[in-house]
Amino acid sequence: MAKRKGSERNWKEYDEHLVKQGEILLDLESLKGWRKELFEINKGKNGRPFKYPQSLILFLGIIRFVFKIPYCQLEGFARKGIVA
Repeated sequence: MAKRKGSERNWKEYDEHLVKQGEILLDLESLKGWRKELFEINKGKNGRPFKYPQSLILFLGIIRFVFKIPYCQLEGFARKGIVA
């Protein structure tokens, strides 16, 4: 294979570009207070208490949409990863 003249590729820059394409920024700060949020929404509630706050459900919805995860797999992710 012949070497192309005049088009030297900067491999370090190219690799950094590929890494940035795969980045996903998630704000996990919103999940820090989810137990407090859960306590607040269950305060004074009649009947069965809520298990998950709205912020956690929204976060899991975003994870499902971005990674195209089936519901059963998402449930396992929530039980083993976040809620446990």
